[in-house]
Amino acid sequence: VVDDEESIRKTLKYMLEKVGYDVLTADRAQTAFDILDDTEVDLVISDIVMPEISGLELVSHINQQHNPPQILLITGEPSLETATSAVKLGVFDYISQPDKKRALLDVVHQALEKKALLDEKERLVQQNMRYARDLEEKLDQRTYRLLMTEEKYRSLFENTNVGVGISGMEGNVLEVNPVLCKITGYSPEDYNHVDLKDTYVDPEARKYLLDQLKTKPG
Repeated sequence: VVDDEESIRKTLKYMLEKVGYDVLTADRAQTAFDILDDTEVDLVISDIVMPEISGLELVSHINQQHNPPQILLITGEPSLETATSAVKLGVFDYISQPDKKRALLDVVHQALEKKALLDEKERLVQQNMRYARDLEEKLDQRTYRLLMTEEKYRSLFENTNVGVGISGMEGNVLEVNPVLCKITGYSPEDYNHVDLKDTYVDPEARKYLLDQLKTKPG
């Protein structure tokens, strides 16, 4: 609660604390600046007309904060110009000096509900950002592991002393290593025209191998 009149500060503090709110007070905007810089608050209730720094200037300062509190402006001298300025600055509400306790408490409750929703939204945004960073890190790690696995596989495939060929389920040759080409005298391009189904002495042997691969992929 920010107001240069002590009686108003005390009255508002009493009203709000009586219903369970924790309340800090300031007699001027500069004091409020110091409090806001050191303390996280959910709602600021401020007079508009104050010495040195006005309530509207206080609102501008608050709006520069990350995830700022809601703001409720109160004044005994309302005007269309002041109300317009307050709305442009994004205050939650603008009311004249309340003469009814219930009216003030209703507005305070609504402002705090909005703040709670905004806080939850901010929490979810931060949570999603952390999740995205974690996911990106995991993907980077997985990609690195896959690259390392591919590199190890490629080194083994190319440098082994055994002739190795890889085929698809239909019998088409997908890849051969240099040793197999040396053993057979065929180039890698020659294998593009080879159908492994035609190379089995016993066609049933290939059928048995395929059945085993289909039923026991591990």
